[in-house]
Amino acid sequence: MKNLFSENLKKLRKTYNETQKELADKIGVAPNYICMLEKGSREMPSTDIVMAIANHYHITVETLLSPIENDGYTLKNIIIYWDEEWKTLCELFPIFGAEKLLEDELFKVAHKRHKEILLKYKNKHPLDVEQMLESMKQYDKSWENNNTIESLANILSILCVLCGSIGTKEMQKAEDHLRDYGFLCGKKLARVLVRKDNRDDPLEEAKRVFVNQYEVIIDKCFLNLKRDSAWADVADYYLCIAYMVGMVENDYGIDTNRNFGFEMMQRFAIMGNSLAMEYIELLISEKLHN
Repeated sequence: MKNLFSENLKKLRKTYNETQKELADKIGVAPNYICMLEKGSREMPSTDIVMAIANHYHITVETLLSPIENDGYTLKNIIIYWDEEWKTLCELFPIFGAEKLLEDELFKVAHKRHKEILLKYKNKHPLDVEQMLESMKQYDKSWENNNTIESLANILSILCVLCGSIGTKEMQKAEDHLRDYGFLCGKKLARVLVRKDNRDDPLEEAKRVFVNQYEVIIDKCFLNLKRDSAWADVADYYLCIAYMVGMVENDYGIDTNRNFGFEMMQRFAIMGNSLAMEYIELLISEKLHN
């Protein structure tokens, strides 16, 4: 048991790109203590320390003390924690554009607004849902008028951010956030999130309403991106994200879909999808786990 714990501790720390000192600081022990634990030269730590390590890596104690296989990108039978701070993950949604596209006034306005909104959001401003949707409408018109395929990728970015934001702590803090939901999908979604008599999970129902509202444009984006070989990897990337944020309609539930999306992301990364590789690298980096 001790050797297995030592091996797992070292694998987890390296997967999360932490130094022994950084881990020690997080759980309140000395760096040389972590060193000795990894070498197996100390007895098993106290229950409190084992629990602190498990909590730090967002896994159960049982998982920490069980065999863990490493596949080169992440720990194969551990889903890396889905960071509750959704804003951080907005960095993983590229906004596509090119100088020639800025000659298209619709694309230019949508692109500028889109970048400004996400920049403000990352800097702790509330998400401007109305302006996000306005950008989406202009991207859609740009696609219809001028076949700017970048517009479709940016629409998926917007929809994933909006769907992923449903149910976050920030979006539940005040009534004006519920009014944002009402703007998103009409009064039905606002009612879903405040009702207390739902048989289903209110969050899952809210996401279903969102998907139903935007099903046509979601399908249009995926279909056209996938048809273009130069953009197929982008379609695959956002398909993974769609599962991870619950922007799918099936009977599997949010957690199952999230895990499935992450598993697909790992597969695409191994197959050489550059966006998926960047996602995995950033997600397990020190930046997301300070």
